[in-house]
Amino acid sequence: MNQSSEKPIPLEADAAGILRVAGTRVPVDNVLHEFLAGASAEEIVSSYPTLPLADVYTLIGHYLSHRAELDVYLKKNQDATSAAIAEGRRRQSGLRERLLARLNTSEASSAPVLG
Repeated sequence: MNQSSEKPIPLEADAAGILRVAGTRVPVDNVLHEFLAGASAEEIVSSYPTLPLADVYTLIGHYLSHRAELDVYLKKNQDATSAAIAEGRRRQSGLRERLLARLNTSEASSAPVLG
């Protein structure tokens, strides 16, 4: 009997193309970033209790076997996240001043007329 006992990679892509651990909402990015920061599979599972330990080990093994292509995926997602953060900061630039100006305008227009 020569059946492959290789476990399938527990990954699913969501509608936005984000890879998640199959059956969970945990992005594979989170698991791999923790692993690359030095966390063990057990430590990762303690951070994400919905993850089966065997799946984390399988993902780590898959990453180590396909590091180049997964690093490209991680970099692309990191760049997209950085761009979204920068855009949010750009949109909020001067927000406090605009809100204070609006507040001052509304206070001035609703102030009682003395006379």
